[in-house]
This record gives sequence, C-alpha cells and structure tokens, in this order.
Amino acid sequence: MPSKEHDGSSVVSLRLPDPLLDRLDRYLDWMETHRRQKSSRNHAMRQALSEWLEAQEAQVGMTDPDLLQRHFRDAYHSLRSGPDGVLIHQIRHLLNWPADRFDAVLEQLRAECHVALDVGDPSRLSDDQRRHSYAVNGQVYLRIGFSKHILAYRFFKAHFAWRSPGARTRNTPHERPLVGQKPLRLTRKNPLSAP
Repeated sequence: MPSKEHDGSSVVSLRLPDPLLDRLDRYLDWMETHRRQKSSRNHAMRQALSEWLEAQEAQVGMTDPDLLQRHFRDAYHSLRSGPDGVLIHQIRHLLNWPADRFDAVLEQLRAECHVALDVGDPSRLSDDQRRHSYAVNGQVYLRIGFSKHILAYRFFKAHFAWRSPGARTRNTPHERPLVGQKPLRLTRKNPLSAP
C-alpha cells in the first residue's frame, strides 16, 4: 500500500530485479559523465513511468481530443452547482491530468468558443489554488463556464431582478417588469438554473 508523506505524492515500495537496477545505475553514471546531467534512481524511475504512461495512453486512444473534451465536460458538470461556472483549480484537481494536457484541452475549448473564462476575485483563493488555475498571456483566469450557461446567466442577470425571495429591493430601470407582469425571481426550480 502506498504511504502518504507529502501532499500530492505517495511512497511506493517496489521490488526490482538486480540486473534492471544495474542497468539503471550504468545509465545514470553515463549521463553524469558524458552529459553532465546528474540524477537519481527515483527521479529516473518517475520520468520513465510518466513517459511510458503517456505512450500507452496515446496507443489505446485515451488522449484522443474528443474523448478528453468529453472527460473535461463531465468533470465540469459534476462540480457545477450554480449558474456562474466552476473554479478551474477544482476541475484540474478532479481530472488529475498532467498540466500540459489540461492546459491544451482548455485552450482548445476556449479557441473553439465552447467556454468563457473569468478572472474572478484572486483574493478569495490561496496561492496554491491560483497557481493551479489557468494562465495565458500574463492573465490568470480562475473560473470557467461553458458558453450556454454563461450566456443564460448574464442574460437573466441583466434583465431581471436577481435576489432571494422576500428581499425588499427596488428593480433598477432595466430590470423593471413589463406592465401587468410580476418580477421574475429565479429559484432552484427554474430550468435555466438546473445543471
């Protein structure tokens, strides 16, 4: 069983045959002597396992763009609880993909106009959460929403009173209901607020 010593990593006890370890040591010695690249057994095995998994996942189709986008959407919908999208670091944590793969899928969705990104309020997140959000061209985005959800949310927020039942606030001029109509109050039963 893996033992947890640090967040985000585990110690795994692994028995390897002596000939394989001898090959690994010879390789590390050669890299240090001829390439001036010093490494360790643990680092070399982590790198080898990562590269092997990348190759295997590509071979069986796990890195197909359409499949990755579908997994991304599923993760988004499983976390979405309101009309204003999902924090990016939560999706990243749930999917647990390599950073390059996550960023590539997110950038593809953004380029195809499937999602809208929001800078949000960075002060509400920890440094680690901001670091695991999404940065592009010097701008850090904290929240993501699929376009149809964001457009519906912005439309209703701009045209109707957005308040809890019983709140005594006046409608602004652009939020006033038509003559003979009552103000629309969105509740959980409203179909546009459902996942």
